[in-house]
Amino acid sequence: MKPLIFLFATMMLTSFGFAQQIPNYEEVKLESPADYKAAEPMVLGAANFLFASPNDTSAPDRMKSTQFLIRWMSGTPDFSFGLDESTQILVDANLLNMYMAALAKYCLENPANAKDAKLVKVSSWKLVLAYCDDPKNNVKLTRKLKKLSDANKNCTLEKNL
Repeated sequence: MKPLIFLFATMMLTSFGFAQQIPNYEEVKLESPADYKAAEPMVLGAANFLFASPNDTSAPDRMKSTQFLIRWMSGTPDFSFGLDESTQILVDANLLNMYMAALAKYCLENPANAKDAKLVKVSSWKLVLAYCDDPKNNVKLTRKLKKLSDANKNCTLEKNL
């Protein structure tokens, strides 16, 4: 029994020790359509990393992940990303970055729906609001974000965007 407990404890410590490491995004070449396609798993990983880590403006790994994600979003030929008036309430630059991460995450996980701008927008907002609602992420909700969060909880988000 002791060896099993030791093995489990070792695995847990090892996984926590490496969980926050990010790739060296600067080495990723994004020049051709094939480069952008090959980078998709890393982009999804960057988005997942952002959603798994607390809102912290001083965290260099979050900044590097965001920069890579936006660099990919700006050049990928397979997806089109844009911001609309609903994002004006995201006065915190980090939350705007989270919305961008949500756009990429949703499109990469649901490529068949990526051309449906309304569905992408609503789904991305749901991801951002879930992130904001989690106390461990240290997000202070503005009045407008609180209203959207409540609408999301009441299944009326689409009407409120």
